[in-house]
Amino acid sequence: MRLVFAVLVLLAVAAAGLVLGPRLLDLSAYRTTLAGQLTVLAGRPMEIAGPVGLVLLPRPAVYLADVRASDGSFTAERIEIDPRWSALLTGQAEIRRLRLLGAVGRWNAFPASAGRLPLEEVSMAGSRFSLGDGAVVEVRAARLRQASSGALTLDAQVRLDGRDIGVDAVLDVGQPAPLNGRLTLPGNGELIFTGALGADRVFRGRVDGKGNDLGGIVAGIVLLPSGLAWQVGGTAELSAGRVALNDLRLVLADGTASGALAYEGGGARPRFDLALQLNRIDVDRLVAALPSWPTGFGLPAAGNVDIGVAAATWRGGIVQQIRLEAGFAGGGFDINRLSMLLPGAADLNLSGRLTGPDNARRFAGRLDAAADNLRAMLEWLGADVSSVASDRLRRLQFTAGVELEGGVIDFTDLELRLDSSRLTGVAAVALRARPSFSFDLDIDLLNVDGYWPRLDWAGTDVKSPLALLNRFDSNMKLTVARFTLDRMAGEGAVFDAQLFAGTLKIGGFRIADLEGSRVALAGEVRIAASGAAIYKLKLDAGGRDLANAARHLGVNWSGEAGKFAFTAEIDGDPQQVSLPAVTLDIGGESVDGSGAIRLDATPPTIKLDLSGRGAAIRRIDKILSLPQDFKWAGEAHLVGGEASPRTVRFGAVRP
Repeated sequence: MRLVFAVLVLLAVAAAGLVLGPRLLDLSAYRTTLAGQLTVLAGRPMEIAGPVGLVLLPRPAVYLADVRASDGSFTAERIEIDPRWSALLTGQAEIRRLRLLGAVGRWNAFPASAGRLPLEEVSMAGSRFSLGDGAVVEVRAARLRQASSGALTLDAQVRLDGRDIGVDAVLDVGQPAPLNGRLTLPGNGELIFTGALGADRVFRGRVDGKGNDLGGIVAGIVLLPSGLAWQVGGTAELSAGRVALNDLRLVLADGTASGALAYEGGGARPRFDLALQLNRIDVDRLVAALPSWPTGFGLPAAGNVDIGVAAATWRGGIVQQIRLEAGFAGGGFDINRLSMLLPGAADLNLSGRLTGPDNARRFAGRLDAAADNLRAMLEWLGADVSSVASDRLRRLQFTAGVELEGGVIDFTDLELRLDSSRLTGVAAVALRARPSFSFDLDIDLLNVDGYWPRLDWAGTDVKSPLALLNRFDSNMKLTVARFTLDRMAGEGAVFDAQLFAGTLKIGGFRIADLEGSRVALAGEVRIAASGAAIYKLKLDAGGRDLANAARHLGVNWSGEAGKFAFTAEIDGDPQQVSLPAVTLDIGGESVDGSGAIRLDATPPTIKLDLSGRGAAIRRIDKILSLPQDFKWAGEAHLVGGEASPRTVRFGAVRP
């Protein structure tokens, strides 16, 4: 019984010691000494602003609260120190182990040294540090230990810009000191380092790695899709401000690459150099999974890029001989050459300069392209060119200045040679959900029949080319010196129009000479979703030979020829077209009236109500009464002078 009582008394005394000991022991006398040792470790003046105390559990340690660097580069909520207790009892303060909790500061607050630790162990938890380029490192847990032999072992779990990274490394003794380590990365990735750390604090050796998600690792640095498997290997030189990989071999999905890269950061002028040669890439897969342009993405201040791709799969075709030669300078990206060989034996070359901050990028340069088989290239791009004559769309040459800013591409000093035609002028394309473009072009020679199918002007066919006008917006001005239209030769054509939300407003469509006739058209055409056209136009036409003009309209005219003039207002829908005002002048005799066209009848019909002087009406009566090879059924109600009104049926319905 006495033994049990004695044990209880000893336990009570021990417990009291654990509780009261730290309160009875005054460590404030060691504040200055401990701050001095922290100053030596940090390489800058340190001060202890909070209390200094003692904890006994889970193991005895001295704690320092609110520790900070005098220059503001570092603060810690708490630092726990495992001192050499024998020295502490003699009035000295020697640090054996050190643990930082809740530390915040700049990464360069810690001195970079290849020497050994003046203590056995340093650990850290719940801390955050900013790098020189603005990146943030969250240290969840880290421990640096020094063995009696002098070898250093590092174990850490950190988070760098949202990426969880594990570090496991051993630095042995020697000069240079052998260094072996491993980084665990997102996507089951890892990098293995095997080499040595020199006196200049540069690691030289080999790096090998692999993983399942390269895009997740480099997100915000390089635009790559997520879920991209990778392998890498090469010789390396690594330091606090520089990464260099030589004899690089990279495997991305099923493609391989070789080359070298180097990055120097940590200063005001980061530099990036890359030389890479790829055997093949799958552009369709990359583009489908590419993330959006990263915010806050800055270009390096200096460096060069030289990338070559032997072959790439794109849109189901093969693009060959891709080459990018570029450099970083003055906050911009200079593309000396971006070239490739596209399907259809088409060469594309781009050069220029990319500038501007973040997402407000601006590109100014020049684009040159040529194709020996334009039809094949257009089919590869998904265009339906089956309705274009087979002897067209053979050759293309294109040159222009290019400016890209705010989602708008401007083409200046544009010159395009298409088969035998030459186009010059300017154009612009807005890259939006609903495409929009504008152009002001001059064409020397154009065979319209060769490129454009015969239009369904009624708009009743849902496959009508007019349906395309409901898919984009545009400002258009086109001048054609000479052309061929419906087997007719023409000169001096001008087309000026605006297309918005499916409505084509024609400011002016003029043909100076079309087989001896002139044509002018103005107004608007509204395109329904099906492609059906609704017209509200004014037509002004005339010429020196009515018979010739009629023949080109499909009428075997046998009536009087000579000069003519015709004006009309045209209001139409997909089934019916009304002519509320019509004026026809033949040989100096004119008639006025109105008309209506039925496009849903078989055959289509036209009805006219015309009035004028007796001589003019008699001439119209004579012309319409003659048998005509006309595919329409026509009827004209004629009123002239004092003569009785007369109805004349013409065309498919004989009088």
